[in-house]
Amino acid sequence: MRKIIKSSISLFIFINIFSVNVFAGDLSYIEEALVNLGVNEDYSENIVEYLENIEISESDFQEIENNVNNIKDVVQNNDEEILKEMMLEMACEGKVYPAMIRMAKRYNDNSFMAKYISEKYETTGNAEDIRSKIMNGDYFIKWNLK
Repeated sequence: MRKIIKSSISLFIFINIFSVNVFAGDLSYIEEALVNLGVNEDYSENIVEYLENIEISESDFQEIENNVNNIKDVVQNNDEEILKEMMLEMACEGKVYPAMIRMAKRYNDNSFMAKYISEKYETTGNAEDIRSKIMNGDYFIKWNLK
């Protein structure tokens, strides 16, 4: 039971690492962030005290890290599926491209954006040029309207 609680709390912290921006070496920052997230101060003190006394083996830590990475992959895949649906539902509304840029920045990965955008330039022969521009972070695509 203790192992499950340790894993759950650690997983909670890892999953919420985007909300609980942990840049400090001490746990007081985590306590403050938990309070800012709306966690009762008494509970946050208990969590920090528990985290100070927690002992996780290397194998347990590796298991937790793998689980967190799996969750991140699921979330990213879900976001990509939502993006595909947006491309179908909101074509020509000017909402999909900014959403792609936000996702590329969120995941620090331009590859999915380059994949979907360069697809439509296959017939013009410059799909690879556009793909490389997007992969380098240049999101503006010049159109030849002549």
